[in-house]
Amino acid sequence: MILNKIFFCIFYGFVWTITLLPLKVLYVFSDIIFVILYYIISYRKDIIQNNLKNSFPQKTIQEINLIHKLYIRHLSDIIIETLKIIHLSENKTLNIVRYKNCDLFDNLYKNNKNRDLIHNLYNNNKSIILVMGHYGNWELLIGFPLLIKYICIAIYKPLKNIYFDSFINCLRGKFGTKMAAMNQILKTILEYQQKKFLP
Repeated sequence: MILNKIFFCIFYGFVWTITLLPLKVLYVFSDIIFVILYYIISYRKDIIQNNLKNSFPQKTIQEINLIHKLYIRHLSDIIIETLKIIHLSENKTLNIVRYKNCDLFDNLYKNNKNRDLIHNLYNNNKSIILVMGHYGNWELLIGFPLLIKYICIAIYKPLKNIYFDSFINCLRGKFGTKMAAMNQILKTILEYQQKKFLP
């Protein structure tokens, strides 16, 4: 436990410092992470290869290898972008992620004209369940609570290391998202309903 804490403190100090750099510069570190994950430690190679072969049986081994390689490169970008959240302001976050169909969120805080679907649901005490796939960098959706009145609750799978688990959840909740562990989601929803935070 003590070693985990020491390692996390060193990690956090390093990450806090390098993420002061602009995101464009940080992608150089993404390239380094890619080399480590793909060429040096072969991160989850067998699992990824088997999953790809099962998902795309018509693909050749060369095509599977290419998809695998592109996935690891994408994962490396996600890691860097997620760590950058440490220093992201509200404005920078909303500039990085562009929400399409923003008319759904218009006038939530400004006026009552052109009330949209989400506004009407909120005013009628209706909850919304937003289901998303792991496509792109879902971690950057931390700015979503800035656009709507709803309390956002995100479901997550806890990490084994309590220090890293706490760190990641602090990033995810930076702008108001409430985190609920997979095995605690019903309890969390009921607690928020009892507190009148949820319809």
